[in-house]
Amino acid sequence: MNKSNAIKVLTRQEEVELLRQAQKGKTQAEREKAARLLVYYNQSFVKYMVKGFHYPQGEVSSDELTAEGVISLPQAIKDFDLAKSENRLASYAGYWVHQRIRSFIKKSQLLPQVTPKKKPQASGEGEEEGTERKIPAKTLSTGVIYYDRDYQTGEKDDKATSLLDTLADSDEQMEQKIQQRETKRKINDLLACLETNEELIIRLFFGTVPIDPSQISRLATKEKAKELKKPNSKGKEKSSLFEKYSKFFATPLKREEVAQKLLNWEFWEYFREFPESAAKPQTSRRGKPKTKLSKQVIDPAEKKKWNEVGSLSEEVTLRWINLGYQPKDFSDPQNQILQKLGITKKEKEQWQKASNKTKNKNNWLEQRLARVMENQKKNILEKLRVLREKSQQQKIVN
Repeated sequence: MNKSNAIKVLTRQEEVELLRQAQKGKTQAEREKAARLLVYYNQSFVKYMVKGFHYPQGEVSSDELTAEGVISLPQAIKDFDLAKSENRLASYAGYWVHQRIRSFIKKSQLLPQVTPKKKPQASGEGEEEGTERKIPAKTLSTGVIYYDRDYQTGEKDDKATSLLDTLADSDEQMEQKIQQRETKRKINDLLACLETNEELIIRLFFGTVPIDPSQISRLATKEKAKELKKPNSKGKEKSSLFEKYSKFFATPLKREEVAQKLLNWEFWEYFREFPESAAKPQTSRRGKPKTKLSKQVIDPAEKKKWNEVGSLSEEVTLRWINLGYQPKDFSDPQNQILQKLGITKKEKEQWQKASNKTKNKNNWLEQRLARVMENQKKNILEKLRVLREKSQQQKIVN
């Protein structure tokens, strides 16, 4: 290829401007046009990366691998963070291109990537027969290959690389960060398959911080969920309320620490009560519920008693009644927390009796609750394992 036909290499300023248009353009057409230009100007980079892969000739062509690499560029353009990265787009996109090409090779049941030795050149091409050109060890140690202006001309194809010095990635942990972010996304997607109370328990035990406000909304109270949906007037990436929720899951907790967190009244100002743990409606012999909680009608006399407590909604009043509590129990803050956890009054009394028989009578509620949460955690982990296996089977089928 002649130099006159070489694709222009964008300057840093030109690349930044196109990235801004591709990510924050006013119209869809403007964003798509900028993305297409970035893909066009980086296709030589993809072609050069293809040279670092070994594949049997005749079974797959370099053009096919180049096409696969180019397909990954739009995703890299979309995810590239201009505010945090001072590197060129090629430094960030290299990982995506590399993974896409390797995935294509594996799917095609080809040989894994290796860096082969240069074949002996024919006599008359500047080297003696039988000699091999060794690739520098520096090239073998890197997972990403970069290109420069000279390599677009095709005049230096016999060299392994020359761009590690001019376009090197200053952040050596780039690939690791991308993998960690992808792992977090998969974990959060899996947790979304659980019930809200199950998700809350797992996040507390393992310190799994949500990455999206929508993941918090399903755990939050109605008032906090409405506040999370409001646009952030300050223009920050994440609202202060989101950060407040994140602090609850910042570190993994032991079972006693989980119990302390659940017994903290401030915690329940942010999180809704356990919907699953409320007392279930009575069932018939066939196992079908006779009445649903939402369709239950409170007895007028009972309703009058609970009206003296305060202005409780009918749903909350039904929950207290189904858990076996009386209006006189409402004034006890401990009962209010147990009601949010779905602990019945009868169960509470059993815990108290059991603690009286042991030597250590202090913190009986914390000890019992910690044991219950630990058992729930084991059941939820088993449920997660089954969900993960099902999702993997569906991917294989598809």
